[in-house]
Amino acid sequence: MATDTATARPPRTRPDPTQRLWQVPLFAIGVAAFVGTYQGWLPVGPRDPASGFRRDIAALSETTEKPIPDLNELRTNLSRVAGGVEAFPEQAPVAQFAMGTGYVRLAELTADLADAQNSWTLAKQHFAAVRPEQFPDPNDAVRLSFRSAKARAAVPWPTATTAELDLTRRLLLNTPIGEPSGDGHRLAAELGLRLVPPDLAQAKSSLTAYIAEAGLATPPASISRAKLRLSEVHRKLGDIDGAKRWLAQIGPDAPVDVLPIAKAELARIRMAEGDYPGARLEWEQLLAVAVLPSSQKLAANYQLGMCLLSNKPSDAAGASKRFEEVARAEGPEASAAAVRLAELRLRSEEPAKRKEAAGLLAHAMKGIAGPGEYPKTALIPVQDVQAVFETAVQALTTDGAYETAVAVAESYKSVAAAGRDKEKRAEALAAWGTSLQKAQGDPAPKFAAAADDYASLAAIRTVDTDKADLFRKAAGLYRQAGNPTAALANFQQAIKLPKLPDDVMGPVWVEYAEVLLAVNRPEDALKALQEAMTTTSPASTAARYRVARGLIDSRVAAKVEFGVALMDQIATMETVKPAESEMHERALVDVAFAYIQKGNFAEAEARLDKQLKLYATGGEASLGKLLLGVCLLQRADPRSKPPAPNPTKNREEALRLFKLVLADVETRAKAEKPIERDPWLRVQANLRVLQTYQQMARPYDILKEGDVLRREFAGTADELIVLSIMYHAYKLLDKPEGTFAIHGQMREVFEKLKDRTGAFWAKSGEYSRDYWEKVWFAPEPPKKP
Repeated sequence: MATDTATARPPRTRPDPTQRLWQVPLFAIGVAAFVGTYQGWLPVGPRDPASGFRRDIAALSETTEKPIPDLNELRTNLSRVAGGVEAFPEQAPVAQFAMGTGYVRLAELTADLADAQNSWTLAKQHFAAVRPEQFPDPNDAVRLSFRSAKARAAVPWPTATTAELDLTRRLLLNTPIGEPSGDGHRLAAELGLRLVPPDLAQAKSSLTAYIAEAGLATPPASISRAKLRLSEVHRKLGDIDGAKRWLAQIGPDAPVDVLPIAKAELARIRMAEGDYPGARLEWEQLLAVAVLPSSQKLAANYQLGMCLLSNKPSDAAGASKRFEEVARAEGPEASAAAVRLAELRLRSEEPAKRKEAAGLLAHAMKGIAGPGEYPKTALIPVQDVQAVFETAVQALTTDGAYETAVAVAESYKSVAAAGRDKEKRAEALAAWGTSLQKAQGDPAPKFAAAADDYASLAAIRTVDTDKADLFRKAAGLYRQAGNPTAALANFQQAIKLPKLPDDVMGPVWVEYAEVLLAVNRPEDALKALQEAMTTTSPASTAARYRVARGLIDSRVAAKVEFGVALMDQIATMETVKPAESEMHERALVDVAFAYIQKGNFAEAEARLDKQLKLYATGGEASLGKLLLGVCLLQRADPRSKPPAPNPTKNREEALRLFKLVLADVETRAKAEKPIERDPWLRVQANLRVLQTYQQMARPYDILKEGDVLRREFAGTADELIVLSIMYHAYKLLDKPEGTFAIHGQMREVFEKLKDRTGAFWAKSGEYSRDYWEKVWFAPEPPKKP
């Protein structure tokens, strides 16, 4: 009905001068009587209780309408009127309206939220006790509707329908003529924000009007709250500059329920814009608030750390101090700070600092059993946390902190997706096993544990190519753990997978064949290699190589010949894929070596020339150089068929190649990246250098370098070979005393070696005992009588 009355009232363009702001007609006479008595116009007689109550109502109304009322006086008058309402029911409507109005005024002028809310609740109750038709003046009914709408909007109203909210909002937006809006604009904005969808434009307009029209009596705290709310509306409207403008107007005198939020929001906006110095200032000002709750202090410290970390240049040390302080607490900021601190520790150059990341990550994941429990509101996205875990496992594994790396991988299960934690754990365990293997420890348990992880992962993966890769990794590790049975079982699981592409199946068949050979099942291994050879993958070449290698190693003449032919097919390939290059290079060297054994140095030279041109830095480059030098040296011999066109040039090139081999070995040693063959290469290259000097007739070079080498190779067949070359050097110099002395030394060395196990490991040639006994130390035939 209040709405009907307001609608029916004729429009007014200016205030009625006969109406006062808070006038209520029913108590006009009472006010006049009170004033007349006070001035002495009327005689003072016995006090009329009803007149006294009317005077109390008048006093309340007078206080209420003051621009800046005394709140204590307002509360006193409210108490007096409240005490007489029941005693004078005929004046109840006027009293209830006056009290409702008084409490509205009190609520609007009270800075404390709880006190203000209590006043709004009382105002609503008093207005509810009055009906618009109880006022003879329609304008009073309009005022009642407007003021009671304020109270309804200010008091929690969870059951309100959208229609009720909108109706109340419209009442507040249409301030009656002569009526101060007070909190009307602010309350209309709040109702507009509760609509679905919220009326952001109206909320912005209403809050702006509230701030602009606030009187001197409006508490600064209320204005600060309105500015904070208005900044939120601007953000929702996408007007970030507007939000910053209002937030910047909230000064240090703002109440504790406003200042921390305002500073935090302004700091976050500046961070989003990349203004980290500005954001840092806001966070520092927030931390200076004396009564800052611990939760807000933690949040501010964390974000301040992020500003220090994100700024250019970054202040990692300052950020670490902030994160350390936050990480000691509990809650989302503590977890995020622990992750950030772990990330910083992993960037340290000190292994001990990097190791600290393990404990920090475990602390960050406290209470999280799986990725589904990771809070969606966490300060760090789960993908970023996963990246830190993976970095930690990798860094700690590289550091050799294998036990810690495994512990991090186990903590990783809190946020890891699809078994990724097991995969990283397996990687760390496999690296641990390799380290133990190099240190002559027992790597089997680590290899087996890594294999178990890969096998369990393969069982739950749904993509066949992923399953095959994991089965293959598991099998390889089981093999290293000394468990070929488990390795075979995993390979058999892999080859059963349907329709795997050739590039996946090829390597599986090859490695399966290797395990079959290891358990002495050559026929099955050959079948597996044949399967690999039928694929179009680079593994087909690897399979062909292994078959050829097996035939050559059989030492059966017919098989060896076929093996060399098969190997030569690989060596003469015209198109070589990157994945086939290793086998292609090895085939070139192996075929060359086979030709060397046959004495066909020209064919061997052709293969080795090709190898070194294609793979100058390949894995077989040093061996290729050594063998090519041998070929060149052999072809420099006049008896060679065909002989070299320029023997001198051959010898010079051979000498260069042998010295390059020695340089390769030394380079790898300095880089701490030796290969297994390096000791053998070094010995052979040194011996070939002396041999080349011999052919080049450079006896002094032989004696100089040979004297160093014989001491280095002391107590081995290589010492005998060096001494034999030095013997020939003395012969070239025509120094019989030198040859006699060297021969004597050779006999002494041979006598010490001849019965030593392993000293002469070959059946023929310079590394056989028979060679030295027959060629160098055969007894002279008996003299004829």
